Amino acid sequence: MYTEEPVEHELVLTLSQGKLKIVVPFPDAYPATAFRRSAHAIAELYLTWSATGVMIHKLYVYTHPSTINQHGGAATVEERRATRGLGRRMMCLAISTLLDAEKLRPDTPLTLEASGGMCNDEKIQAALRSADEHELDAFLARFPGAADGATLEEKCKLKCEYDENQRLVAYYTRYGFVEDPLAEPDLWYTPMSSTLGKALRACGGAEYKKRKGP
Repeated sequence: MYTEEPVEHELVLTLSQGKLKIVVPFPDAYPATAFRRSAHAIAELYLTWSATGVMIHKLYVYTHPSTINQHGGAATVEERRATRGLGRRMMCLAISTLLDAEKLRPDTPLTLEASGGMCNDEKIQAALRSADEHELDAFLARFPGAADGATLEEKCKLKCEYDENQRLVAYYTRYGFVEDPLAEPDLWYTPMSSTLGKALRACGGAEYKKRKGP
């Protein structure tokens, strides 16, 4: 069982038929910061599984700002630093639980959609100062309809959000995820797939080898 957990955070796991949820609640002694008043939890993971595989529907560390998380903007640098690596811990605990408690095979497909990259005004204005509209138009043409009627600033925002979302894609590749080559191009959502075994290997080589045998 994958058991590496940050001392300051409790991972509460709930397992039911075909569903797994992990919530990282706020400790009772957590200070009354703007982030604490904004968010209902520190982090959260939700996945489902069936005969066809496992799908991660939600993997949020709420201190991280994103377009689909409105709480991260309230978190301080210290709060973000304190939750570094928490997403990995939740994912690895979930995968290990499925392999141990549910006896799923390491070659079970694991899928998700990488989404949620965020660009603040500072990033957008920096992109705007060096923007080449012809280059932007050529790039955005890959996504029909996404930039119809957009101003130059809006085009910069779209490109910036795409770049930020690609950071998430790069993050998930560490767990053996690859992009779906048949998926339609999208600025904000990137379907990705891996297997439980490949993802667990990124959590700890020794643990994976123990499952596979000598």
